[in-house]
Amino acid sequence: MKVRRFFYRIYLSLKTKFNQVPPVKDEERICFNIVMRIVKNEKSELIFTPISNKRLIRNEEKDMYISIQHRTIHVINHIYRYTVYMESDILYHSIIDLFDNTLENRRYNAEIEMDRNIKHSLSSILDTI
Repeated sequence: MKVRRFFYRIYLSLKTKFNQVPPVKDEERICFNIVMRIVKNEKSELIFTPISNKRLIRNEEKDMYISIQHRTIHVINHIYRYTVYMESDILYHSIIDLFDNTLENRRYNAEIEMDRNIKHSLSSILDTI
């Protein structure tokens, strides 16, 4: 039992020495904040392509396009194009989760709106019969 604990302590000490999480770069943090603000904006159009696993954000009001694919984020408008590689797992997965949840909420709201329109259409058909 003591041998097992000894090896476990060695494992933990080696794990912390060799498996360190790199610090978040300022460039990643700024890109994270830009993406979060644009995704939360109601006027942003969110597009997900499941085959290429690419997420696109288009905001005509801010004249900005953002492409997210395989940890690489492209922030584009007609003047500039920045490419940021997200090394931070926490920031990258936060962006992906927010994008997916926002897109899912918009899809759900669109389905509710379509259902409302269908009910009114069916009731008008019933009234005409």
